[in-house]
Amino acid sequence: MSGTSNYPEAIDNYTPLTDGVDVIQADDENNSYVAHNRVQTFLGASGAPQSHNTDVLAQLFSAKDILGTMRISYVDAGKVRASVGTLLCENVTGAIRKLRRNTAGVDITFANLDTGTEQPNTRYYVYAVADENATTVTFKISTSPTAPTGVTTFKLIGWFFNDGSSNIDPAFVASAAGLRLVQFIRAEFTNCIASGGVALPYDNTNPTPAMGAQLVTLNVQPRAANNKLEFEFYFPFSGPGGAWSEGNPCGILVEDIGGSQNVKHVAHGRTIWYGSTATGHVYGKFVYSATTVSPIIFILRFATSGVICYANGQSNGQGLFNGKSVCFLQAKEYES
Repeated sequence: MSGTSNYPEAIDNYTPLTDGVDVIQADDENNSYVAHNRVQTFLGASGAPQSHNTDVLAQLFSAKDILGTMRISYVDAGKVRASVGTLLCENVTGAIRKLRRNTAGVDITFANLDTGTEQPNTRYYVYAVADENATTVTFKISTSPTAPTGVTTFKLIGWFFNDGSSNIDPAFVASAAGLRLVQFIRAEFTNCIASGGVALPYDNTNPTPAMGAQLVTLNVQPRAANNKLEFEFYFPFSGPGGAWSEGNPCGILVEDIGGSQNVKHVAHGRTIWYGSTATGHVYGKFVYSATTVSPIIFILRFATSGVICYANGQSNGQGLFNGKSVCFLQAKEYES
């Protein structure tokens, strides 16, 4: 049986036949036969019926977070850049699935914002969008961590933080692709009573280093300077009635000594009470680039204007909330 095919070395380009005009000859059928045969040989045989197998796209999309290679990087205070790379985009239900590839880097600015206007002190998420009739993607910036507004088929590729001056912070730009966990470290404060120190500001003033009592110290040595560090802290507490006022807020401070935010606060929180016995917690989570392979010391501090706070416990200083919560500072390092 004669017939030819260039597949899999190259895609066969067949000439469409016109009904009532072209005469179908054996070679036409044979060329199609050879091409189909080569496709099956190239993909291989399962050894089981089709009813025993899912489709290839379903297999690819089950590994979409691993197979996607597009990353984002800092360019300047107003833009980030999406790299070349492949993506597997889908709609929210997974019913629409599209394979896309960009062969050139693309700068992304706030002109790509999905809705509203640029805001300071805000985390933004960067999405690749596959709604166009194309093999490449466009991009959207959104405050939503799950789905951008006004698009159908998309893939999260990264995120960044806009600081108080509405400038993109280069230390807080991260890519979703390739985030493989390589290190996890956690430190806890298990005592009940923590005395205060100089109070944290209760306005928008940034706290100064070494403000407050040191509760938890975490030593992290990054595996690579371009890896991403994700830090999380939690501080449950209670206090005596009438102890706090607007002038005596209770708060926590997380310091970075040796990293990209060297000897600066990287997060802080505060709570103000008036009068009655108070319980509550302060929680935070942040991500930025390591920028070094030298040890980084993270310190969680607590501060009031000298009053006593019961960390992890009741207002009488007893118990650790039945062991269900404890003050901690933890770090996860992801390979970039």
